[in-house]
Amino acid sequence: MNYYIGDLHLYHKSILEIDNRKESSIEEMHENIIKDWNSSITDKDTGYILGDVSLGYKKDYDKVEEIIKRLKGHKILILGNHDDEKICKRIFDDGRIPSMPYKRPQTKDNFFKKYEYVYDEYYDCYICPNDKILK
Repeated sequence: MNYYIGDLHLYHKSILEIDNRKESSIEEMHENIIKDWNSSITDKDTGYILGDVSLGYKKDYDKVEEIIKRLKGHKILILGNHDDEKICKRIFDDGRIPSMPYKRPQTKDNFFKKYEYVYDEYYDCYICPNDKILK
């Protein structure tokens, strides 16, 4: 069976207050996450972690990895906005393959936004917001 969770924010101390969590410490939050995960997921199941497993601090990588190892089942991490390239490199170095969403570069001031372009199916081209044709 497949299970899905996101935004674990392991070792993110402020998340206790931000999310108004019931735990009084980050360690208690981690133990509850592990307990809840393992009470629902077996070693035959797959758990998808949909981003933000932690805040991406290099000092926490080993500790985060230890928590992930305690979770039952096959785990698939889909990187989120807090999971940076260092985590991605660590995953590759460990011989695993991460799933990474595409994040479009932010548009600078005075540049057109992607949604401002119009695709013309008949002429198979894009029309810029300033009415110029892109081929």
